[in-house]
Amino acid sequence: MNQDGNSWSEKNLPHMPGIIQRNFWRLLFSFLFAFLLFNLVHKNIEDDTEYHRITVNDVAIRVVPEMEDGETEPFKLVQLMENPKVDVTLSVPEYEKEVKSKDLYLECPVTKKQIDENDPVSFKVENLKFRRGIYFRDPKIHPPVLSLDLDYYVEKTVTVKPDFNTDDIMNGYSLEDVPIPVDGTSVKISGPKRVLAGITQLKTDKIPLENMTRDFTCSVKLILPVEARDSDVKVSPEEVEMAVKIKKNLLHTFDQIPLRVLTGTGGANQLIIAKINPEKVSVTVEEMPGNNSRQHQKTEEFSDIIHAVLDLSKVTEAGEYSDVIRFWSDDDQFKVVRVEPRNATVTLVPAASQQ
Repeated sequence: MNQDGNSWSEKNLPHMPGIIQRNFWRLLFSFLFAFLLFNLVHKNIEDDTEYHRITVNDVAIRVVPEMEDGETEPFKLVQLMENPKVDVTLSVPEYEKEVKSKDLYLECPVTKKQIDENDPVSFKVENLKFRRGIYFRDPKIHPPVLSLDLDYYVEKTVTVKPDFNTDDIMNGYSLEDVPIPVDGTSVKISGPKRVLAGITQLKTDKIPLENMTRDFTCSVKLILPVEARDSDVKVSPEEVEMAVKIKKNLLHTFDQIPLRVLTGTGGANQLIIAKINPEKVSVTVEEMPGNNSRQHQKTEEFSDIIHAVLDLSKVTEAGEYSDVIRFWSDDDQFKVVRVEPRNATVTLVPAASQQ
């Protein structure tokens, strides 16, 4: 038998030392006997050991991300503001009665689905982890189920919205188009999923348009919404290069715009206009962006949308009055920039004197 055993071990265990090959079966039986003897002694000791029921309060919960089937990349959990804790009740020998919360923790795997659906988490006793060897029996976790306020990090793409004020542009100039990012109209942001859920675009810092009379590019920072500023949100890139196109507006002058005078109405002493100087004025308009090439139309075709007015509606006595001419346009594609002359003189007389 020994020869057969030796030949078997020499054939099947060629890399073993010779002493193990020759005594393989003897060593194997000795190990099995020792293992069974150890378990028997250990069981007898345990049966004779008196166990005490203790509760360890404030055991830390260590939440760990758990990938589900089909997921290829691990995710990162958002750090909780307050670490949740549980109480653990278990039976321990007399010499283990001083177990403290620092000696163990509860590992809690969670999936994205659980977080998205805000499902309560059920704790499993097999996820109790001990920082040192402790003999214990029948552990219980209180509470066994707990709702954890969890979130995880995501990355998404959002568009860039330029922020500018056209009133900052010099008179006679305007934007040819809305400023655009040089390297694309979108950027990436990363942070807690809940925080990013409502963010679809990021505004830029104010684009400087003061004193600009030609095309230019400038770097401006991207501004996070108020609700995201106190969260761990990152933007890439943090600044974008904006391309701005400035054009000089066209000016058109119309020499025969009628001057209109506003006078008071009603009453026995109603005043009427006896003389206007001048009766017609020269009006210069600035063609604003979006105009459909109306600049070649005749003056009379603009007289109904471009107004030059002398306001004497509060005058109650006859006489000669001089005041500044007021002007405006009913069409927002044309901005009146000046009227010549700037002042006009009007003579008012009682209506009764003209009868």
